[in-house]
Amino acid sequence: MILIIATALLPVLILGWWIYRKDSARPEPLHLLLHAFLYGVGSTFVTVVIVAVLGMMGLVVTEPGSFGDAAKLSLFGAALPEESAKLLMLWLFLRKNKYYDEYLDGIVYAACVGLGFAGTENILYVLQSEDWMLTGVIRGLTAVPAHFAMACAMGYFYSKRHFGD
Repeated sequence: MILIIATALLPVLILGWWIYRKDSARPEPLHLLLHAFLYGVGSTFVTVVIVAVLGMMGLVVTEPGSFGDAAKLSLFGAALPEESAKLLMLWLFLRKNKYYDEYLDGIVYAACVGLGFAGTENILYVLQSEDWMLTGVIRGLTAVPAHFAMACAMGYFYSKRHFGD
């Protein structure tokens, strides 16, 4: 079990270390980065609620039978709820953060939120998979970096808006 979870979290730890090293001039306190990560973990629960609401509205299909259904599932069952939940948690985390004083901070904190989400999602996928190693490797090369990249972009634009550019 420990090896399975370690496989799921290894890419999260690598990307977290990488973004932390990019903020070497004025690094954020580690305890705040951990808090941001935990906000990302919390965003998975927010995502579940959003998907449930969208499902009640008929926007989420569970068995895509056509390309349109698959597109609807990808948009309303994954992308919009996940990114909205991460943005909400980023806003909740940063709104009163006195250490959020430069552009890069928004990117670093958003990356931690995104990695919290990605790590939680990755653990869930790997634990449910019959071939956990293959799932962990594939998701470690695709889904985790994708969540990380989208979170970094979110942090950039969040900082751009926050600092008035």
